Amino acid sequence: MVAHIESGYHINDHKPSLDYLIPTKVVFDASPSVKVEKVVYPHGTLKRFVFLDSPISVYEGEIRLGAILMVNRSAKPGTYALQGKLMYQACNEHACLAPASVPLKASVRVVSSSVPLKPANSEIFEKISFK
Repeated sequence: MVAHIESGYHINDHKPSLDYLIPTKVVFDASPSVKVEKVVYPHGTLKRFVFLDSPISVYEGEIRLGAILMVNRSAKPGTYALQGKLMYQACNEHACLAPASVPLKASVRVVSSSVPLKPANSEIFEKISFK
């Protein structure tokens, strides 16, 4: 997933620097065929703001998030839809907006084990650390 944060704004890291900050979080709806095992978040950037004594970890510009999926053994070959949302709170140098979310949709194509796999969207995945 690629998210674009409007210039002049930031959103908090998935693991915010301060307890009271609202984290950026991806949540997927339950699916009987495809389970989201883990969402992979980028590391934020430490940035200082006039309203805080110490820098906090935030996301700005473009961020890339990944998900590790597990396909149910009983899932037949086909395309499965995943739905969810990206939850965040956008702030600028002076104020924070109300917490918000945007819908996420992804298609997962399941093939039989005899089908050779080909890389797809390499330009996105190569910039996500799944470790």
